[in-house]
Amino acid sequence: MRYSTVINIILIPGYGCTYDYLMPLGNFLKEKGYKIHTPEGIAPNFHKISDCIKIIKEYIEKNNLSNVILIGHSKGGIIARYLLNEKELKNTIKKAITISSPHKGSLLAIYSRFNAHEMIPWSKTTRNINKQKDNLDKVLNIYGIHDRIVIPSSNLHLPGAKNIKTNIKGHSKTVASPEVWQIILKEISK
Repeated sequence: MRYSTVINIILIPGYGCTYDYLMPLGNFLKEKGYKIHTPEGIAPNFHKISDCIKIIKEYIEKNNLSNVILIGHSKGGIIARYLLNEKELKNTIKKAITISSPHKGSLLAIYSRFNAHEMIPWSKTTRNINKQKDNLDKVLNIYGIHDRIVIPSSNLHLPGAKNIKTNIKGHSKTVASPEVWQIILKEISK
């Protein structure tokens, strides 16, 4: 049985990160009455995006979740967008909130190791997610005015989504900002 009154929020960390830096946001939302989920097996997030999608999809199905909102930072936002387009989760995921995500890739990924190559602007993964135009109306995309990780910073903007550009400088500072938390709270309270 799915409980339709509970809003389930799944946090998705960025490249190489654990859930630790997302927990202040998670605790803030938990205090407001939302159920917070941090699926095991993702953190630290050096995995392929396809593996993260599989882990979260299985987590949603195993826990019989409904009314899911995905909140992904950086690479986590790309994973959230892919999950939003999974046919089996069509009626399960209400929206995705992406924070400081390299929607069109980042040139910095050229110099990183492990699976960062998936976020290079011309990678197959980046090209494929940007071919998917469905469900962009279910995406709230938040980013700052300056980001040293997503290069060029214009790749933070997601055409077709609801974009909110803040005055915050920094890649991780955006997700740690109480100003951003209020934007998220307002969006999920609708």
